[in-house]
Amino acid sequence: MGRSQMPIPGQIQDAKRPLDWPERTRLLFAVGSEPDWSQLATRLDASGCHGPHLAWSSTPGDVLGLMRRESFDGVILGVLNDAPHTSHRLSDRPPRLDQQIEVLEAIHAAGCEDPVLLLTTGADEQAWVRACELDADIFIGEHPWSSSALVPVIHRLVTRSLVRREQHRLEIDSNRRRNRDQEEATELLGLLHQILCQGRNINEIVSEIPDGFLDEYRELLRAYVIMGTGNLAADIADQARRLADVDASPRQALALHVESLERLIAGLGHRSTRHIMARSDLMALELVVQLGDCYRQQRVT
Repeated sequence: MGRSQMPIPGQIQDAKRPLDWPERTRLLFAVGSEPDWSQLATRLDASGCHGPHLAWSSTPGDVLGLMRRESFDGVILGVLNDAPHTSHRLSDRPPRLDQQIEVLEAIHAAGCEDPVLLLTTGADEQAWVRACELDADIFIGEHPWSSSALVPVIHRLVTRSLVRREQHRLEIDSNRRRNRDQEEATELLGLLHQILCQGRNINEIVSEIPDGFLDEYRELLRAYVIMGTGNLAADIADQARRLADVDASPRQALALHVESLERLIAGLGHRSTRHIMARSDLMALELVVQLGDCYRQQRVT
C-alpha cells in the first residue's frame, strides 16, 4: 500500500543542499499511525529524494508479509498495532526501544535484510545492545514526523545500506573470479600432466631427480612468485646448471616445476591463482632456456 505525495508549495526546505539518494528510493514506514505524508514528502524532496516510493504497514504481520515480497532501501519501524485493520489513528509518539526488539528479531528470522531504523522515545542498555546486534539504526524523539532530523537520518541509513550491498556484490564478483581462476589452473595443470607424463605418474618422473632438488625448487618458485624474475635470474641459472650436472632432461625439469606449482597452489585455498600461474609460467620458460644453454655449453666444451 505505497503512496507518494508532491511537495507542498511554499514549504520551507530543511536541507541546505540536496543529498545523494538512489533512483526511485523505496521506503517502508512500519508504524501504527499513518505518517504525515505531505510533510514527509516535502522534506524528502527538499533533500534531493524526488519521486520516492513510500509504503506504509501498521501491523507486524503486514510488515513481514510486505518485506518478504518486496525489497526496500530503508524500513522505518515505530509502534505497530497488535491487530490488523485497526482504523483509529494512534499517537505520533513512538514506543520505547525494547518494545520493538521482538518485531526486529522477527524481521531477521524471516530472512529480511533491508536496513531498519527504529523510532523510539528511549531505550535501556539491554535493548540498545540488542538493537546494535541486529544492525538497526536508532532515532530517538518524541515527535519524529515533525523533526527536521528524521530525513537526514533516513538518508544515512539508506546510504550505508547501498554501501553494504555494493560490497556484497563486489565480494560475489571476486569469489566468482577466484573460482574461475581455480578452474583454469586445474585445467592447465591437467594438460601439463598429459604432456609431460605420457601415461606415467609425475611423482615417478620427479623421483628420478636426486634428493634435495625438490625442496630447493619449491622455495625458489615461492620466492619467484613474490619477487619476480629480476632478482632471481642467477638462482634459476644455478638451478639449471645443477640439473644439467645430474643429466636431468627438460621433461624431468618441467615435472619438477609442475609438482612444485601444484603444492604451491594447494596452499592458497580459495585465493586467486591467476598471478601465481602467470609468474610460474615465466619461471618455467626461464628454467628450460637456461637448461638448454647448459647442455649446449656442455656439447661445445
